[in-house]
Amino acid sequence: MKVIIITGVSRGLGKAFFDILKDKEYYLICISRSFIDYQNKLAESDNIELIKFDLNDTNDLTLKLNNAIILKKCDFDELIFINNAGVISPIGKVGNIDEKNIRKSININLVSPILISNYLSAFCSKNKIKFKIINISTGAADKPFEGWSIYCSTKSAAKMFFNVIEKENDNVVVANIDPGVLNTSMQKEIRNADKSYFPLVDYFKNLGEKGELKEPSQVALNILRNNGLI
Repeated sequence: MKVIIITGVSRGLGKAFFDILKDKEYYLICISRSFIDYQNKLAESDNIELIKFDLNDTNDLTLKLNNAIILKKCDFDELIFINNAGVISPIGKVGNIDEKNIRKSININLVSPILISNYLSAFCSKNKIKFKIINISTGAADKPFEGWSIYCSTKSAAKMFFNVIEKENDNVVVANIDPGVLNTSMQKEIRNADKSYFPLVDYFKNLGEKGELKEPSQVALNILRNNGLI
């Protein structure tokens, strides 16, 4: 059996991953601040476990994961971590960014993925289990955008962290994936940004108006297919 851990499954790409994988022969462990009603009902099955947790609060995160039933009672030969949860905010020029939002972005985009991966890497190494990380990255991890200093830097740092894990461990495979511009709530937030803070706002508005945003369901399908999970 394979175990798949996904963060942020209540909407967007994470929800699409959940919807595709829920009926497959995997054990799903989903970490999210909230869950949809049908997800809560499906958690009563034998192959889905939901961990309600705000990734901004990094305390006890690995303890929650350690207490997941699957890591104690089920035999499996591979663990896949889909690092999906992320936030685009705060959008703004350096010097005008709220400190609370800076910390929140760093916790969700960087600290929590590091803590989860550090724990899972140790667990998999100890138990001789193959470990794969599918990191939902972004083009902003490799290119600076005005107004996205925190988003660019946290996503870039996360990508580098995962690359180092792969380099350090023979049993770890990493896939850093830029899914492109998706039709999600994050895009709505981007399109509502102040142009004085984010000069590219019109570009993203035009993508939405022209219907050129990618649908999460199709993108999730392609990612899972390309990584041999469906």
